[in-house]
Amino acid sequence: MISCCLSRAMTRTADMTAEGREAEINRLPDECPSPGICTTGMGCRAYVVSVIGNEAVRRRDVCEARGYIRRGITTPAKVNQLIDDMTKRRGVVAAERLRADMREEWLKRGKWMVGRHS
Repeated sequence: MISCCLSRAMTRTADMTAEGREAEINRLPDECPSPGICTTGMGCRAYVVSVIGNEAVRRRDVCEARGYIRRGITTPAKVNQLIDDMTKRRGVVAAERLRADMREEWLKRGKWMVGRHS
């Protein structure tokens, strides 16, 4: 079995509105409850989003990454501490996704930090 959640999520969300689909996807766990069976290498929500999409989740993740950058969490030591804290709270998959989002947003920061007085 590749994904424990994908087929169920696709079945449940097939006839839903975009808002209903996003709400259903948001209820999926970050970490897979069947790590010995699931082979996606990511959490349930992240995998389902990667296949069927969820704009609200992606927007929230980008805003979270930008928020930490705006708060000055930009040095390797500060980022590592944040990721350690996130790993304890949300799990490895979510923490590493945050790290990747922060790296991506750091490269694009000139576009969204325009006009900021920091």
